[in-house]
Amino acid sequence: MTTPTPDAPGRAAPPMAAVHLHDDGDLAWQRVSPRLATGRSIVATATVVPLIIAAIAAGIVVDHWALFVLAIALVGLLVWVLVVVRRQVAATSWVELDEDLVIRRGIMFRRLASLPYGRLQYIDMNSGPLARRLGYTSLTMHTASPGSSGSLPGVPIAEAEALRTRVLARGESQRAGL
Repeated sequence: MTTPTPDAPGRAAPPMAAVHLHDDGDLAWQRVSPRLATGRSIVATATVVPLIIAAIAAGIVVDHWALFVLAIALVGLLVWVLVVVRRQVAATSWVELDEDLVIRRGIMFRRLASLPYGRLQYIDMNSGPLARRLGYTSLTMHTASPGSSGSLPGVPIAEAEALRTRVLARGESQRAGL
């Protein structure tokens, strides 16, 4: 089977969807669940708040101003992490194209991963207790090449199961066509 080329008489090249890092273009990008930000914020808060409390308690016991400054710095760090988490989650999305699944993520350092359906071997669904409680899971797509695998965090559980089924079915049909 040959691929049509623009040089072949009477044949046109197959249309390719334009995928961009910076704009949505004409594609229907799906965003991950906003509950992912809630889960990550809970984890960050549960990690940093005990450190803040310990710094304040040590500052009271030792009576040293540097420990209070440390506590204030930790509060600032927590606020910064909470803001960044919200923005990172908002910047993560995916789109299903004819030939591949494209995952876009990142604010400052943007990443675009294109996973061809025909190369997908299996998809893992992972969710811890907090993620299950908040109703989302993470999908990890494994391809024939370890360097081209991808992950998609924060997908609502029902959508993740449907996405997994669709993507694997497309992969089977494309592999059958080889």
